[in-house]
Amino acid sequence: NISVHDSTHFTIIFRDYEVAQTSIVLGTISGSTISFGTKNVVNPGGVDYIYASAVDSNHGVIYYRNNATPFECLQRAYTITGTEISISSAGVVNAGGSDYIEGVAISSTKSVCVYRDTSNSNTGTAVASTLDFAAGDYLSSITNLYTQQRKTFSFNTKLSETSVLCVYDKQSDSLLRFYVREID
Repeated sequence: NISVHDSTHFTIIFRDYEVAQTSIVLGTISGSTISFGTKNVVNPGGVDYIYASAVDSNHGVIYYRNNATPFECLQRAYTITGTEISISSAGVVNAGGSDYIEGVAISSTKSVCVYRDTSNSNTGTAVASTLDFAAGDYLSSITNLYTQQRKTFSFNTKLSETSVLCVYDKQSDSLLRFYVREID
């Protein structure tokens, strides 16, 4: 997953098969040259459904499923300083089984994560979290925005700093459903 922070900086989060871990690296663009910083470990073990979203030119949020039982959905924040990335400890978005995870930062203080809760009858769930980078807090609160039994969320995108558009595939008929949620 690539997340663009500004016209000269982007992050790439990926499964690093050489060392069996998940890593993030900062890319810098200068003219037609791209250089990369040092790889940083996001999770020392296996993960799936990896997704990152830029908050601003210096911050971002990572969402993923930890493949250790119970396959929980985790969220971590990261800060870019110069050519280095520092990563917060993991915050639990869903302690039960999770898949089809996607997230988006909608402002410098709000993030929305969608996932299928496999430990709750495959219920699709959208949650908002409050971010506080100044305090080093990756996740200070979670608010449930929407829960309904469905197969998977297909899309989650920022509409404004106070709203998000989610699209999901309903389990019973596989038709796409759309909804907009306002975030306080």
